[in-house]
Amino acid sequence: MGFRRIENLMDVAKAGYWVELRCLCGQVARHDPMVVIEKLAQRGGDLRLRNLHKTMKCGKCGGKDFTAAHCQGPEIWSG
Repeated sequence: MGFRRIENLMDVAKAGYWVELRCLCGQVARHDPMVVIEKLAQRGGDLRLRNLHKTMKCGKCGGKDFTAAHCQGPEIWSG
Protein backbone atom coordinates (compact mmCIF):
# COMPACT_ATOMS: atom_id res chain seq x y z
CA MET A 1 0.00 0.00 0.00
CA GLY A 2 1.37 3.41 -0.96
CA PHE A 3 1.62 6.67 0.89
CA ARG A 4 -1.42 8.90 0.50
CA ARG A 5 -0.79 12.64 0.65
CA ILE A 6 -3.53 14.55 2.45
CA GLU A 7 -3.51 18.19 1.41
CA ASN A 8 -7.17 19.25 1.21
CA LEU A 9 -10.56 18.46 2.70
CA MET A 10 -11.49 16.08 -0.11
CA ASP A 11 -8.36 14.04 0.64
CA VAL A 12 -9.36 13.98 4.32
CA ALA A 13 -12.88 12.77 3.48
CA LYS A 14 -11.69 10.12 1.00
CA ALA A 15 -9.26 8.71 3.57
CA GLY A 16 -12.05 8.44 6.16
CA TYR A 17 -10.62 11.04 8.54
CA TRP A 18 -12.03 14.15 10.17
CA VAL A 19 -10.42 17.60 10.22
CA GLU A 20 -8.92 18.95 13.44
CA LEU A 21 -8.44 22.69 13.96
CA ARG A 22 -6.08 23.82 16.75
CA CYS A 23 -6.09 27.50 17.64
CA LEU A 24 -3.37 29.34 19.55
CA CYS A 25 -5.96 30.15 22.24
CA GLY A 26 -6.12 26.43 23.09
CA GLN A 27 -9.39 25.63 21.37
CA VAL A 28 -9.44 22.28 19.53
CA ALA A 29 -12.33 21.57 17.19
CA ARG A 30 -12.92 18.39 15.19
CA HIS A 31 -15.31 18.41 12.24
CA ASP A 32 -16.66 16.06 9.62
CA PRO A 33 -14.84 17.23 6.48
CA MET A 34 -17.99 16.98 4.35
CA VAL A 35 -19.78 19.50 6.59
CA VAL A 36 -16.83 21.89 6.32
CA ILE A 37 -16.72 21.40 2.53
CA GLU A 38 -20.42 22.31 2.26
CA LYS A 39 -19.95 25.46 4.34
CA LEU A 40 -16.87 26.53 2.38
CA ALA A 41 -18.72 25.93 -0.90
CA GLN A 42 -21.30 28.53 0.20
CA ARG A 43 -18.52 31.03 0.93
CA GLY A 44 -16.26 30.16 -1.98
CA GLY A 45 -13.47 29.08 0.36
CA ASP A 46 -10.28 27.19 -0.45
CA LEU A 47 -10.35 23.47 0.48
CA ARG A 48 -6.61 23.15 1.12
CA LEU A 49 -5.80 22.52 4.78
CA ARG A 50 -3.04 25.13 4.79
CA ASN A 51 -5.51 27.81 3.60
CA LEU A 52 -8.53 27.15 5.83
CA HIS A 53 -7.53 30.06 8.11
CA LYS A 54 -8.30 32.45 5.25
CA THR A 55 -12.01 31.61 5.34
CA MET A 56 -12.60 30.13 8.79
CA LYS A 57 -12.07 31.45 12.30
CA CYS A 58 -11.88 30.04 15.80
CA GLY A 59 -15.26 29.57 17.44
CA LYS A 60 -13.85 30.57 20.83
CA CYS A 61 -11.64 33.62 20.24
CA GLY A 62 -12.50 34.55 16.64
CA GLY A 63 -8.85 34.31 15.65
CA LYS A 64 -7.54 32.97 12.37
CA ASP A 65 -4.20 31.69 13.69
CA PHE A 66 -4.85 27.95 13.80
CA THR A 67 -3.50 24.77 12.29
CA ALA A 68 -5.58 22.27 10.35
CA ALA A 69 -4.79 18.59 10.11
CA HIS A 70 -6.58 15.28 9.68
CA CYS A 71 -7.48 13.11 12.67
CA GLN A 72 -9.38 9.94 13.49
CA GLY A 73 -13.17 10.18 13.65
CA PRO A 74 -15.37 10.35 16.77
CA GLU A 75 -15.51 6.58 17.22
CA ILE A 76 -12.08 6.70 18.92
CA TRP A 77 -12.46 9.95 20.90
CA SER A 78 -12.66 9.63 24.65
CA GLY A 79 -14.73 11.78 26.96
